[in-house]
Parts: sequence; C-alpha cells; structure tokens
Amino acid sequence: MNTVTDIQAATKPTGQSPVPRLAIWLIAAGAFGLELAVSGRYGYVRDELYFLAAGKHLAFGYVDQPALTPLIARMSAALTGNSLVGLRLLPALGLSALVVVTAAMSRLLSAGRTRQVLAALSAATCESTSPP
Repeated sequence: MNTVTDIQAATKPTGQSPVPRLAIWLIAAGAFGLELAVSGRYGYVRDELYFLAAGKHLAFGYVDQPALTPLIARMSAALTGNSLVGLRLLPALGLSALVVVTAAMSRLLSAGRTRQVLAALSAATCESTSPP
C-alpha cells in the first residue's frame, strides 16, 4: 500500500462538476461594470459623507463602524480626488469578488454548473453593496 496515493485519493474531491469559469467571470465583470456605470448618476449618500468626514479624523475605533472604513474612504478620496465613481470603486470590486466567492462556495456545496452560475447571478443582483 502506498500512503501517498491513499492520501491523495482521500483529499481529492469526488463528484464535483467542472467550474464554469467564463460564465462566472463574465457575471463578475458585468456586475462591476454596471455598478460603476450607474455610480455617478446620483449624489453622495449620507453614510459616504460621514465616512469621508471620519477619514479626515482617523481613530482606532468608532462606535458605529470598523476603523478600516474611514481609512478606505480617505485613501479613495486621496487617490481619486473625491469623485463619486472613485469612492464607489472599491465596493464595486467587492461586489465582483462576492460573485466569484459565492460561485466557489456553491461548488464546494456540490452544485452543478447551472447552479454555480445561478449562485453567481444571485450574488451579482444583491443590493447589499449599493447605497440606498
């Protein structure tokens, strides 16, 4: 008995369908592009102004938000010059990462190709990363 072969056989996933990489990446890119395309069509949201103000007075912690949020807002404002699209660039990247991670998680839960694409589509259409 070869223990290396036994270990490889035990850790090899069984019954997982192939990953529809092209469809998942197209959905992620489409969500990113659509988010950026509409991000400049409306003005600042109250929370965004608060994050920018808190970014000018950085502290280690806030009662209502993590310390990283104002730092990200400050860095976005410094790099893009307080533009709406620049401020919303990182959330759009987060949405596309969410699409890819959701499809990967569905694959780990034994989803087929169609269900992986449906999971990616459902993550792309969520409203959690968009301002109200």
